[in-house]
Amino acid sequence: MSSSSCDPGAIALARSLFETTQASQAEIARSAGLSATSLARYAKRQDWRRPASTASFSAASAAPSTSGDPAARLTRRLWAALERRIEIAEAAPDATPMRDLVTLARALRDLAAISTPPAAAIAPEADEEADADSLRAELAARLDRILAP
Repeated sequence: MSSSSCDPGAIALARSLFETTQASQAEIARSAGLSATSLARYAKRQDWRRPASTASFSAASAAPSTSGDPAARLTRRLWAALERRIEIAEAAPDATPMRDLVTLARALRDLAAISTPPAAAIAPEADEEADADSLRAELAARLDRILAP
């Protein structure tokens, strides 16, 4: 199978997830819309590297953590990976399939949901509502740039 048979956006997303998260290859393949076999093939041919902590996961989990909550670290890494994928979509909007944009929107929604403390979600303050309006405006502007002909 040639390397041009899979969607370049899906491959870029898969590589980003592969190199920045602890997710299994099956999870990454599912998230990117690739088969597990294709993911493994691209990873091998293009020499993708798992994060350093993957190789020593059991040793790293036994050692005390000095850099904060593991969930917070994972959330920061996911935000960074998502931001890189959004930049790819903005750089080549014509080459980005609609399903990638839908996946990005869902990932943004889900990541925002796990990043938001429950108390803040229950009782937003007035300036938080203003921030939400500015974020909506920024999101709309980004989507316009991505979807503009």
